[in-house]
Amino acid sequence: MKGYIVRAGGGQFVGHFLKGDFAGIGWIKAGDLTGLTLDQMREQLKKTFGGSPGQIGAKLGAFRKFVLDIQEGDWILTPDLPRSRYIAGRVRSGVRYQEKPKDGCPYKHRRSIDWTIQIPRDELSDSLKHKLGSLQTIFEITAHLEQILEKEQGLPVDPEKIVVGDKLRKKLLERLRSIEPKRFEAFVGGLLEVLGFTGEVTQYVGDGGVDYQGTLLVSDILEVPVKVQVKRVKGAVGAPTVRMLRGTLAQDEFGIIMTTGHFPASARQEAARAGLKTIGLVAGERLMELVLENFETLDPQYRRILGLKRMVVMQ
Repeated sequence: MKGYIVRAGGGQFVGHFLKGDFAGIGWIKAGDLTGLTLDQMREQLKKTFGGSPGQIGAKLGAFRKFVLDIQEGDWILTPDLPRSRYIAGRVRSGVRYQEKPKDGCPYKHRRSIDWTIQIPRDELSDSLKHKLGSLQTIFEITAHLEQILEKEQGLPVDPEKIVVGDKLRKKLLERLRSIEPKRFEAFVGGLLEVLGFTGEVTQYVGDGGVDYQGTLLVSDILEVPVKVQVKRVKGAVGAPTVRMLRGTLAQDEFGIIMTTGHFPASARQEAARAGLKTIGLVAGERLMELVLENFETLDPQYRRILGLKRMVVMQ
C-alpha cells in the first residue's frame, strides 16, 4: 500500500474530485495512455507535445505514476487550498480514460476514489508539509502514509514518528558535494527539466549568480519565468546570496536557490521579506527527496552520477 499526492489543478478541481468520487490528471491533449507500456507512453507524448527529453520526462513521470504505479487500495491525498485542508481517500479502481468528460473537469485519465478523510493542514507534521511544497502534479508520499492512517483510525498524528531515508540522503548528498561545480549545475538542470521546467544551464563563468534560466509550466496552463542559483556546499547559504539572486530578477521573474547545504534563519527571513519578491529555497534534504522521487525519469547520465542502478525505495 502506497500514498500519492494528486493535485486537482492547483485545487481548481477539488470540488469535482469530491463530487464525482475520482482523481485525475491533466495534459488533456495526450490521448488515451491506458494499456500502454512506459516506452509507448514516451513515444506518444513525444509525438503529441514535442519538446526536450526533460520536458517529455516530466510529463512521462506524472503519467507513469498515475497510470502504471498507483494500485487499487493505495491512498490519494489532494490539496483543498481555499479551506487549508487535504482530502484523502482509497483508490478503488484501475485507471480509465474518459474521452468527453461532462462534469466540468477536463481531466480524461481518472481513477475512482473513496474520499473519507479531511486533514487540516495545521495537523500535518512539518516534514510532510515541507514535502507538500513540491510543484509536481503527482508524487509519492508513502513514507508519510502513517499520518493518514492514524487519521482514519481517529488517532493523533505523531510528527516525530516518520523518518525518511536519512542515512541514504546523507550519503547521496556527500556524493553530489564531491563532483565538480559545473557538473553539479548540469545535474540540477536535468532535475529541473524532469520537474517541469524548460530552460538551460547558463555559462559557467560570468553567469552573474544565475546558473539556470527558464520557465515553469504550472498545471499545464501558466508559464512562469524562473532564474535558479545552485550552491554545491556543505555549510550555510546566507542572506547575501538571496539578495544577489533577487537583484537579477525582472519584474515578472521568480527566483529559486537550490543547495546541498542548508539555509540559516537569516537567509529564510530575507527570502520571505515583506514587500520584496519571494525567493524559493531548496535545501539539501529537500533536494535529495526530489532526486529520489524522480530518479527513474532522470536522464541516465545524471543517474550515473549518484551511482544507483535503479529506483531507491526510501527507508
